[in-house]
Amino acid sequence: MRRNLFVVILCLVCALLLCACSGSSAPAASPAPTASEAPAETAPPEETPAPVESAEPAESAAPVATLPDAGLVPDTEPENAAEASLFELAKGYVDKPLAELQEEIGEPLSSAYVSSCLIPGGQDGELQYDGFIVSTVKSGDSETVLDVRED
Repeated sequence: MRRNLFVVILCLVCALLLCACSGSSAPAASPAPTASEAPAETAPPEETPAPVESAEPAESAAPVATLPDAGLVPDTEPENAAEASLFELAKGYVDKPLAELQEEIGEPLSSAYVSSCLIPGGQDGELQYDGFIVSTVKSGDSETVLDVRED
């Protein structure tokens, strides 16, 4: 048991040291020379040439396209933005009837039901949508959304 604890602590210390050292861009400091070591000759630092500025304006490699000023915004959302927005919308229906959610986002791709461990005689359901799962509990004629999680 002590050996396992020692290994875990050692791993954590190593991870912390690696994380602490990996973020610095400064070179590591070398130890000061001792009296027995002869100081090494150092070469003077090389001078880097200053950038030359041109009097002519720089040309861009690609032409810039302009949009007509019609108040339109180009579509810059990723392709899965619709899935993400449906997921966020579905999360707002927790503790509400499933019928209300289905009116908003439609029918699931698939569904599965088992006997409920929450409600005697009820059923727990999992409804698979594109990118997320809706967990429900069904009792009598009503079905309530319990949870929405990413798939």
